[in-house]
Amino acid sequence: MRRRSMTIVDCSLLSKFYGLKQALSASEASVATTSQRTIAHYRPGITVPKRLGYDVYVRLVTLTPKLCRSKNEQVSRRRLSLIELQARPENIRVELNRSAIVVVDMQNAFAKPGGMLDLHGGDITQAASVIDINASLLPTARAAGVKVIYLAMTYQPDLSDGGGPASPNYHKELALRLMRQRPELSGKLLIDGTWDWQIVDELKPHPEDLLIRKPRYSGFVGTDLDNILRHEDIQFLFFTGIATNVCVESTARDAFFGEYWPILIEDAISHTGPDFCRDATLWNCENIFGWVSDAASVTATFNGSNR
Repeated sequence: MRRRSMTIVDCSLLSKFYGLKQALSASEASVATTSQRTIAHYRPGITVPKRLGYDVYVRLVTLTPKLCRSKNEQVSRRRLSLIELQARPENIRVELNRSAIVVVDMQNAFAKPGGMLDLHGGDITQAASVIDINASLLPTARAAGVKVIYLAMTYQPDLSDGGGPASPNYHKELALRLMRQRPELSGKLLIDGTWDWQIVDELKPHPEDLLIRKPRYSGFVGTDLDNILRHEDIQFLFFTGIATNVCVESTARDAFFGEYWPILIEDAISHTGPDFCRDATLWNCENIFGWVSDAASVTATFNGSNR
């Protein structure tokens, strides 16, 4: 007997915008909404819009009824895999198998004597503590099955990805400015492959980790980060790195806008500028677009998955 295939639409934001019931006739589709995804089972031949409203991600997969049941079983297992994390303003339940820890710009440029920030006269005294905390936290994340993703501020040697005079990045980004102002530094700051660009020795990526080069403060701009996260079905993002109020905040904000759940680990990040810059970022994340936790709480949650 021939088995009839079905198709699943697995997408985020559909119910928030137009809703699947408006996109598909109720007689031809059944919609099941979970906490993170809206899943529609429908018969082949129905036209489904690839985009509804702004930034709606749709993935189409043709499956047999048996595989459709497997999908429902996966949703059920996800509900059981939620682990509570101590955080502010309230605790949050996370799925570690759908989580990643995003290590932002832990490069010599921002954390080591002789790096770009140090050459500029910036305060890097907090960096050593942040390195130590990350060095303890990352192995725990890997053991818990949490994906480790490194972001690295990067320019090509010809600076073609830095933007020309018509770009605000050209005028504001520190490495580009210093290399113009101090000719002896030309080609040495945040240039791919140089010492300044490299991840600090204490936190070198493992073979199973991802390293994503980014040409702007946000890890979502000019990179494949969003595509990678969606392909891996990652929803929860833990943030560490430098600088709290620049690249960490920029990436966390864009994560929130992309329907990810950003969680800042406050003692695993370091800011630049006056202390009120750090305070403002933490307040914004806690109250507006995410959650704030600490390394001890995150470690306890990661370890809890191994019991």
